[in-house]
Amino acid sequence: MPVHSLNFIPRLQVKNRTELARSIARQLGVEENGVTALYFADTHDWEFVIGEQPLKLIGKDVDQPGLAEWEKSLQSQATDVSERMIALAEKRATADKPVTESQKNYFRVAAMLEELVEGLSSISKP
Repeated sequence: MPVHSLNFIPRLQVKNRTELARSIARQLGVEENGVTALYFADTHDWEFVIGEQPLKLIGKDVDQPGLAEWEKSLQSQATDVSERMIALAEKRATADKPVTESQKNYFRVAAMLEELVEGLSSISKP
């Protein structure tokens, strides 16, 4: 499953993060066949739009309560991994070159991408 990361600046008027994620997924053309994951660095929170094709891989339906639980589990796993990565980086950092917030955010995004790829690809393998 290819992972694409882009610096995309939406030109939208939206009311909430869920609407923003759906609008971006639609603009990128991945609303039905892909996964859109938005990271909000100010709150360290995620918003997902998972299309019908990826949902079939995990055996979920858009309106199914299990989808929310799967997303929560995904976030929890990614948080655990990223926090371990951040702790290790801070342990190795020096006083004159501490781990920056940008670097911490990189670890958070990298961990989530890995969890998404692993979560979707392991299910699709026989």
